[in-house]
Amino acid sequence: MPIYMDRHDLTEAVTAEAVAKVHQEDLKIQDQYGCRVLTYWFDEKRNTAFCLIEAPEKKAVSDMHNKAHGLIPNMIIEVDNNVVNAFLGRIENPAIAGNSRDLEKTFINESAFRTILITKIADFSVLKVKLGNEKVASLIDFHDKIIRKAIKKHSGREVKLIRDGFVISFSSSLKALDFASEIQNTITKLNAPDFQIMIGLSAGPPVTENPNLFGQTVHLARRLCSAARSGCTMISAEIKEQMLEDCPDAFTDNKMTALSSKDEIFLNHLLDVTENYCDESGFDVNRFGRKLGLSKAQLYRKLTKLCGYSPNDFIKEYRLRKAVEAIEKHQGNVTEIAYQSGFSSPSYFSKCFLERFGILPSAFATAIG
Repeated sequence: MPIYMDRHDLTEAVTAEAVAKVHQEDLKIQDQYGCRVLTYWFDEKRNTAFCLIEAPEKKAVSDMHNKAHGLIPNMIIEVDNNVVNAFLGRIENPAIAGNSRDLEKTFINESAFRTILITKIADFSVLKVKLGNEKVASLIDFHDKIIRKAIKKHSGREVKLIRDGFVISFSSSLKALDFASEIQNTITKLNAPDFQIMIGLSAGPPVTENPNLFGQTVHLARRLCSAARSGCTMISAEIKEQMLEDCPDAFTDNKMTALSSKDEIFLNHLLDVTENYCDESGFDVNRFGRKLGLSKAQLYRKLTKLCGYSPNDFIKEYRLRKAVEAIEKHQGNVTEIAYQSGFSSPSYFSKCFLERFGILPSAFATAIG
């Protein structure tokens, strides 16, 4: 039977005790609707609650809540128990896990709000060719060990190991920032210039309009990670605002770029435009600026401040990364991929590729087979 997580946006007057009583009302009638209420999270600060329920369909969840207490969910998404546990650390009531029999006196006041951190090894695919499989394997082993050691130290949860990085969940934004700072400093001390990590941090609730658990937060964290310079960390506006209130000294690390709300809106618009138009050879700085509603000077100032790239270099970097991915996936020969990625000619593409990665695209294509 499917598992659902729903979201309830509550008033400031609602307490943890009141939510616990509502939870008990659900338990009393769950069988009538073919449901099994597993657990819930309540965030007093943000006035939200999230229920985890096994049910035959979404409608059964709404109908059960409506009959039990009238609090119909604002949103419902289907989830996987293993994914829920990876992000949030549990899929049942803490009282059940502790063998407590007096559930009516147990109030859960645990937020489901999480900071999601994504790491990515810069130029991973090219690195394997430049350094050789043996050396890269050694670096990856070192990378995985320091990441997992730091996850444990800073009370994070490993959600997913991807080919060139990790997805990690933290209940504390400050601990996530400490994690990022420690990892970047450790990599710097390794003194291996070709081996750099990019990190993106975002924070949010598990259920939003995105159909995936923490989908909106993960999407933003990925974007921030991709926009960060090698060896640097980019942080969402949500985390910046939270930390400025709770810990004003959190952003003293010069490897961190914390976005304002306006910066984040601009960056999302920037990436949308880039993804939609950058593969067109006629897409240049002038057109870039027009799409963003900015002059060349304004675009230059904003981009260099946030990402450390000039507009020309930003376009070139995006196209080169896209080309690397296309070569690796065998989506054409080097000439075809040059044009597909938005370069005006194969010779210019080869020149840019060599300058950026230290290897010709033809040699890279041959090496990966």
